[in-house]
Amino acid sequence: MQVQHVREKDITWKEFKRYFERKYLTKRYYDRKMKGFFELKLDNKTIDEYERKFLELLKYVPFIKDESVKIYRYLSGLPPPIGDKIQYDDPKTMEETIRRATCLFEQQREKPTFRKAWDDQKKFKKEQRQKGNKPPFFRNSPQG
Repeated sequence: MQVQHVREKDITWKEFKRYFERKYLTKRYYDRKMKGFFELKLDNKTIDEYERKFLELLKYVPFIKDESVKIYRYLSGLPPPIGDKIQYDDPKTMEETIRRATCLFEQQREKPTFRKAWDDQKKFKKEQRQKGNKPPFFRNSPQG
C-alpha cells in the first residue's frame, strides 16, 4: 500500500490515521457529527442506545473537556423529569450520571405510570359493562 509515496513498512499507525482522516474525513463530516451530538435526544431510543450514541459522538467535540459540561449535555438529551432529578443530585462524573440515568429508567420501566393505571382501569370497567356486569354501587340499589 502506498500512502503519499510512503511504504507500508515505514509508516506508523498514527501517521496512517492522520493521512486517512485528512484524505477521507472532511470538515463537513466532522460538522455533521458535531451537530448530531448537540441535537441528540433520547426520543424512542433505549437508555443504553442513547448512552452509546452520546459517547460515540462525544469524540467529535474535543473542545468539550470540562466534565460538568459533558454531564449537562448528556442530561439535556433526557426527558426533563429524569434529567432534572439527576441534575438536582449534582453528579460529579459522567460515569455517575450514566449510572443514575440507567437506574432511574429501570425504575420507571418497572412501575406503571399513573396514566397507564388509569387507562387500564377504564378498559377493565368498559369490558365489565360490555359483559353486562354492573359496578358494585349499583348492585344493591332498590331499583336494580
